[in-house]
Amino acid sequence: MKYYKLNTGALMGLTTIKIDDVSAYTISVQKEGMLRADTYNIEIHMNSGTIFTTNMDEAKLLQWEELFFLRRFPNDEEE
Repeated sequence: MKYYKLNTGALMGLTTIKIDDVSAYTISVQKEGMLRADTYNIEIHMNSGTIFTTNMDEAKLLQWEELFFLRRFPNDEEE
């Protein structure tokens, strides 16, 4: 079982979610201009119907996607 900690919601409280309980996620790019790196608004949809919202930089997004896809597709043969 893998868990992931992230800041969620309007108050940006620290939430720990179990990766196995995530059914989908949506990414929206927030352009920050030429001087700042883009950020990513993420909606994480849980199997229970709960939706968490968070904001990530590119490094955290890559870490999240690596965890999510390693769980869903351990090797290319399952796709």
